[in-house]
Amino acid sequence: MFPFKMKKIQLFVFAFVLIFTSCSLSNEEKAERLITESIKESLFYPDSYETISTRVDSFFIDVNAIEDIVRIHEDVKTVLDSINGCETKMDYLFSFYEESEKEEVLSDLEKHNKKLSEKLASLKELIAIYNEREFAGWVVTHKYNALNKYGFAPIIPAQSIFFCNGDFSSCYELNIHEFMDLKDIIEIVNNSKSDVDIINKYRKEFFISPV
Repeated sequence: MFPFKMKKIQLFVFAFVLIFTSCSLSNEEKAERLITESIKESLFYPDSYETISTRVDSFFIDVNAIEDIVRIHEDVKTVLDSINGCETKMDYLFSFYEESEKEEVLSDLEKHNKKLSEKLASLKELIAIYNEREFAGWVVTHKYNALNKYGFAPIIPAQSIFFCNGDFSSCYELNIHEFMDLKDIIEIVNNSKSDVDIINKYRKEFFISPV
């Protein structure tokens, strides 16, 4: 649905300054100082940037695991599409196939189902790490206003999601769509009793229609 791209904020001198002033700053102030310059760099009119709100919550999964979860999530969707393609051939065109072609479709379907089982096992393993609830850092939800490329302020404020380590020395950015996908993936796996449940919920949540 959305390509997963994580943007790492390189701190250098700013991180050095932040460390020595952090004792007197709240988590929200630390987060704002860290991400403001990164956001401004992507704006058409940086001087128009205006913070609306910053919310900081603890999170319990390593940032690298987040990237792995979303990568496997994309793999699962791709494999489900491939399975759908094989099942379409079986149900709709099977009577027109030669025996060798039927065997090829069945062989492909078996390979895709095996790959799907492996991907789901990896996904469940990563989310099990999340469920251990060991503190890993902070998730920062930052809302702001800024002029767009046409020089107008949008009606709906912009929103960015950042995952920061414990001392706010580095952060990674997810767009809001990627973040919502991540939440949905974790919820689907945690609330499913079997792989079949996960597959059915995946198809419904991410619009992967069965044949």
